[in-house]
Amino acid sequence: MSKPFLISHLESNDYPWGEISTSMVELEATCRNHKDRTDTLQVPRNHWYEYVKGAYVQDVFPYLSPQGREVIISQRMPYAYLCEECWNQLGEEE
Repeated sequence: MSKPFLISHLESNDYPWGEISTSMVELEATCRNHKDRTDTLQVPRNHWYEYVKGAYVQDVFPYLSPQGREVIISQRMPYAYLCEECWNQLGEEE
């Protein structure tokens, strides 16, 4: 089971796009190496729209872990997603 990506204490003044929307978008990414491993997270719809319009993932989602931001990025490049275990193995190989 995957760890949750969202941090529980969200402050609206941490975001350049104002209040956090109560409407959420659920995103899912499947590991390219382990087809049985899928990570899912929910993000505010207004943040998702800002990212889709071209904002940098780290600017729109500063409250997500790097792995959580990878789930976001994988929505544009689903073939490139690696689960946390595979990502960590990449670092070990260097």
